[in-house]
Amino acid sequence: MSVILSVENLKKYFPVEQTFLDRLLGRRKEYVKAVDGVSFEIKRGETLALVGESGCGKTTTGRLVVRLLKPTGGKIVFDGIDITFTKESELRKWFRRKAQIIFQDPYASLNPKMKIGEAIEDPLLIHFGDKLSKKERKEEVLKIMSKVGLVPPEYFYDRYPHELSGGQRQRAVIARALVLRPEFIVADEPTSSLDVSIRAQILKLLQTLKEEFKLTFLFITHDLATAYYIADRIAVMYLGRIVEVGDAKKVILNPAHIYTRALFSAVPLPDPKLNRSRSKIKIRSEPPNPINIPSGCRFHPRCPYAEERCRRQNPPLIKIDEKHFTACWLYS
Repeated sequence: MSVILSVENLKKYFPVEQTFLDRLLGRRKEYVKAVDGVSFEIKRGETLALVGESGCGKTTTGRLVVRLLKPTGGKIVFDGIDITFTKESELRKWFRRKAQIIFQDPYASLNPKMKIGEAIEDPLLIHFGDKLSKKERKEEVLKIMSKVGLVPPEYFYDRYPHELSGGQRQRAVIARALVLRPEFIVADEPTSSLDVSIRAQILKLLQTLKEEFKLTFLFITHDLATAYYIADRIAVMYLGRIVEVGDAKKVILNPAHIYTRALFSAVPLPDPKLNRSRSKIKIRSEPPNPINIPSGCRFHPRCPYAEERCRRQNPPLIKIDEKHFTACWLYS
């Protein structure tokens, strides 16, 4: 399979607003290093799950690769074309039709004053304008609404977002992302705001749509069970960097990085006896401040196995198995 998206040493730093006193004293400007040297590839037709706790930079990474945010540094190559610093006017000519995003909160991402049918039709208006008639646009919208399970589509076409349930709103957001027939979709925790039963339906829908429309996904989630169900490969992110990446089964069944193991040990099992008997990895304190990131391995202040080298040198991704890599000096 060919590579549809390649990301190399991607960075996004957000400046911290200085007070009047900071400026008066000439204090150095500080930055939140939300994404700090991320590299990965996604092959056409696969799903890569980006996993990590809140604040690790996974949502920022998703917005960077679809160029909703401008990178501080690094390289983004989509379908063989470098789009890292491409102007918005150029991106709109071709890239916006090929790459879409599904946001976490469907209610916040829909205009409350716009009917569902109009919201789904809007991308067609932006990209095709008068090339499609009003009738053709409506037919296309009704067709995609049926595909995502908003049936009968004629009923939902004239509804407002507040008249729909959470699951129905998320289906509408998925329909809006699909109406341009994109090749690549960033799904930013699309099920986290939904009930468990609805969550399973949406995940199954995404799998079905992936097969039918031959889609490629970057699926962002903090839920390891969801990542295992939906993804071909999993990348684990910590404090702006990827610390482990590999085939989903290998990462889930044989986690290598201490942070990944700690994430898995924190997930409750349905059997209370297994919960009590399994060994749990306890990590120290809270994640460091992303403004003052520790030297060396950025996980070393919380790692129970940290050595002197961990404090001095930042580990690269080390191969531990076929298609399985981790950034940990224990495997060097």
